[in-house]
Amino acid sequence: MHQDFLNAFGDAFKSTVEDMFDFTVQLADFTESTSEFEATDSPGIASIVGFKGKVSGRCLLWFPAPLAVSATEDLIEESISSFKSQDVLFAINEINNMLSGNAITLLNNKLGLSLMLSPPSVFAGSFMILSTSKITNYLLPSTINQEQVYLNLAIEGSV
Repeated sequence: MHQDFLNAFGDAFKSTVEDMFDFTVQLADFTESTSEFEATDSPGIASIVGFKGKVSGRCLLWFPAPLAVSATEDLIEESISSFKSQDVLFAINEINNMLSGNAITLLNNKLGLSLMLSPPSVFAGSFMILSTSKITNYLLPSTINQEQVYLNLAIEGSV
């Protein structure tokens, strides 16, 4: 069942970003980890969307600051001075909300999990560490415009 989640979120991530922007997303493979997620010491934006139903978990999307700014500038067709601007935070949050919604809809239709999403939360800064105890994380590294972007999926429970 976890493979269904990985496929749904990986496909939704790629299609959402490529549909919204003129970007090509190159996905690596998901890797399993029980340790904390540490993006990099580089500035970036992290958005988290939780889900709950017959299983629970969360989807974390991390964009490096320069890519988050350029994606937002493409989206709103205006120049942005800081990666901490409300427009950038909103854009990355909305990407995660859309990809998570698409993945959850697919999973609910396929597996009948009655999953519901929580409102997204967004964080901006450097040296971000996310630690979730007693839950397995799946990290999906990807490359967009020669920048590393990370999707980190945590799933608790089984059907």
